[in-house]
Order: sequence, then structure tokens, then C-alpha cells
Amino acid sequence: TAATASFTASATLAQQLELEGDVAGVYAWAEFSDGTAYAVPATQLAVTSSTEYIDLTAGSASAPWKMEVAVGALPTCGELLDAAWTVCGSTVAEEPVYVHLDLPAASSLTA
Repeated sequence: TAATASFTASATLAQQLELEGDVAGVYAWAEFSDGTAYAVPATQLAVTSSTEYIDLTAGSASAPWKMEVAVGALPTCGELLDAAWTVCGSTVAEEPVYVHLDLPAASSLTA
């Protein structure tokens, strides 16, 4: 019998990503219909990026996933990451993740 589950990814402002090279940890919590929550271990989390502006480093048993603002990134926002909770090789739940790269606009151009 296949189990079905869903979870919602939400963001809380914890870090500002304003410069190339800025790094942030990526964490996920699953909330169940009975109101309980579960911190998804980094080893059960798969994170992918839909933009070349974000570089990802996989998490481990002792460290979270990391996202880094890539060199050459431009200001952008939207559902730039996708988080999937996997258990025993099967995806339990998947959700897009909103990210805001608040990079400064160029102030001059030298040629």
C-alpha cells in the first residue's frame, strides 16, 4: 500500500542573501495533519535549483544543505529551489521553495 503525504515549504527570514558568495543553510520541516512537525534530516532531503544563480552543497548527518549565491548572479526571486523528502529511496513529499536574491543593482559600467 502506498502512503500519500504532503508538506508545505515556507520561509522565515533568517538570513539575507545580498552578495555573490553569501551562504545560507537549507532546512525542511514536515507538518502532519495532526499538527505535529518533523525536522527532516539533511540526509533525507534532496534540494535542486532551477537557476544558475544558486550553487548547492548536499547536507550530511552533521550539516545542513547549503545554498550559495553564485558568481555572476543577478537580483531575482521566486520558486528557485525544490525540496524533496525521501525515505528509503522513495519521495514522500516535494515542494518548491521561494528564494529572494536581493543583490545590489550595478551602479556603473567601465569599458
